[in-house]
Amino acid sequence: MKKYFVVLVAAVAILAVASPSLAQFKSWGHMEVETYWSNKGTYFDSDKSDNRRAIAERFRFYLQYGDPKTVRAVIGFEADSTTWGESSGPSAPYLNNNPAQGSNNAGTTTGAPGATDRNHMGALATDQIALEIKHAYLDFVIPNTPLSVTAGLQNHAIGGSIGRFFENVDAPGIKLTGAFAPHTIEATYFKEYKGNTYKDNDGDMYLLRYLLNQKMFNVEAWFAYENDRRSQTEAWSWVNVTGSTTDYVLRRTLTDRTYDAQPWWAGVNAPITFGNLTVTPTFVYEGGNAKKYFVSGGTDVKIQAWLANLEATYKLGPGLAITAQGYYATGNDTGKTDKQTMYTTPNASEARNVFGNGWSVFYFENTEVTYYGHKQELFGGLAFGRLTGTYSPLSWLELQGTYLYIWDTAKSGRVNGVEVLSGSNSVGRTDADKTAVGQELNLITTLKIYDNIRYKIGMGVFFPGDVYKGNYSRSTNDSPGDTAWTILTNINYAF
Repeated sequence: MKKYFVVLVAAVAILAVASPSLAQFKSWGHMEVETYWSNKGTYFDSDKSDNRRAIAERFRFYLQYGDPKTVRAVIGFEADSTTWGESSGPSAPYLNNNPAQGSNNAGTTTGAPGATDRNHMGALATDQIALEIKHAYLDFVIPNTPLSVTAGLQNHAIGGSIGRFFENVDAPGIKLTGAFAPHTIEATYFKEYKGNTYKDNDGDMYLLRYLLNQKMFNVEAWFAYENDRRSQTEAWSWVNVTGSTTDYVLRRTLTDRTYDAQPWWAGVNAPITFGNLTVTPTFVYEGGNAKKYFVSGGTDVKIQAWLANLEATYKLGPGLAITAQGYYATGNDTGKTDKQTMYTTPNASEARNVFGNGWSVFYFENTEVTYYGHKQELFGGLAFGRLTGTYSPLSWLELQGTYLYIWDTAKSGRVNGVEVLSGSNSVGRTDADKTAVGQELNLITTLKIYDNIRYKIGMGVFFPGDVYKGNYSRSTNDSPGDTAWTILTNINYAF
């Protein structure tokens, strides 16, 4: 018996020496299931109840081999269901590139292309092609230097917490980081678009960021330049199938551009703590231009926009805090055809997806609760004041109540903004003098089931303001529309 035991120990020792160290491998990720139920979220209209109810799901899984202190390779996977019971495979057929095609020309449909094949693992008979590559990058330290390089498909988050004010996007790129504690400097390049291998019609992003980490305060300062030389832009819209008022197809439209856009941004975010008080100011200025916007030889468009945010949180005691916030972003104004004054974010930035995290249940997107239950995504041309109280009476329970008052910052109600990075003001105003977007009341309850499992319930009520008067089919000049509400839930397991 002892002989067999010795042989077994020897075999295990040989395998341990011959195999890669388990310490070289690491995995992490999360799984979440969301529900959303909203009423009048889109129209604020008594005749269009917009009573949406659905369940969504998301899964992310990362694998790392190596040591972050020297060299490692990381690959990340994602799978999504935007709503349980969705169509399997492509989300819908689509119409060829013809702006004139619509409800009377749905016979030209074909299978939907790449971008619409995603996010459909929740179909009946769940064997779907749904696994996506989210990240794939190499990260290594240059020997005998404080420099490291990250190359490949990676996340770029800049501009406040989780990049909510400026840039949060996954893209192929290269980042060079210099760590000189307590200072960090990052230089990043990533590719946005490659229109044609043999033509100079790309979209490229260049970023420089400085970080300072101190006990009482942190500083994040950045400069970014986007060189958008695309000869065409792509847009998708839903249109009715011929003879049906309920079935839709996606229409793909390619639009020729006769201009190049070179916007740039300079920003700073600096949380400062004074005892129980934390104050976080943020400011971003957007400049640059769009050359020959209207037609070849036409008027150039100058970009002059900015965003300012001030947030203060005071801890009243254990588990009890109050937060006040003021936010302002410039909007486009009537009569300024040679200038863009609406604050915009870079191409494909998903800052809009996390902008409302911790703040909003109804109006702005809050991915801590769901990715789908919200009214608006763009946050340029808007301002708001927020008051939030947070209370944790028990270690496993947190209650958060929030009041938001939102208004439009455009002058004279300009809607058709200069299309440089995005179009009109986010509320789509048609009025000349009304600015009140509305008021929102929220309650978010968080239950900590285990250390790594939490359940959130978000309830929000929205009272539309004067901006919505006359903007929809049943909304008159005397009424902005009916009160809207939403109930969102999210159970999240992080591992």
